[in-house]
Amino acid sequence: MRTFWPTVVAGLAGSSLAAVAATKDWWTGERPQLPDQLLTRFDSPVTNALALVALAAWGVILVTRGRFRRVIAGLAALACLGGLVTVATGLRLTHDATRQDDGIVGSASITAWPVVAAGCLLIALLASLAAVRLAPTWPEMSRKYDAPAAVPAAGVTFADSVNLDVWKALDEGIDPTDASPENRSE
Repeated sequence: MRTFWPTVVAGLAGSSLAAVAATKDWWTGERPQLPDQLLTRFDSPVTNALALVALAAWGVILVTRGRFRRVIAGLAALACLGGLVTVATGLRLTHDATRQDDGIVGSASITAWPVVAAGCLLIALLASLAAVRLAPTWPEMSRKYDAPAAVPAAGVTFADSVNLDVWKALDEGIDPTDASPENRSE
């Protein structure tokens, strides 16, 4: 129980902050022809998508139980791992793009956002792996809102049958509260 909230908060925070960091500018540069014009570029929309998948998985982890919870935690871990791969690939491609001498970009620098995204995804990955391992010991939501079991025909009470008649009347377009003679079926 005491591992539940820290793990969930780490997973939610890591995933959501990674999604935010993935939408920021990953490098800035200047054009030699227009030194006053600053170029910014974002190269990894896949990182954002995978971080959002991990974030959605944490929402599902909160409301499920049993083996399904562990499977979803594994899916979150895979999404985080994929996000880390896209950050590393994006950093390599960004580094290569900023070092080209093609005259398009003069001086360029990588911002801190890809590092923030990688750090947050790493936190979310560790939380997801912990969830896979610790989920059987965590508390589960109440079964209060689960679908009720079917009521056997012999167990129908008078009150239930009256309620059933009211619903049938509504389905037929009859107002059960209307006492006029044309709506009464006696």
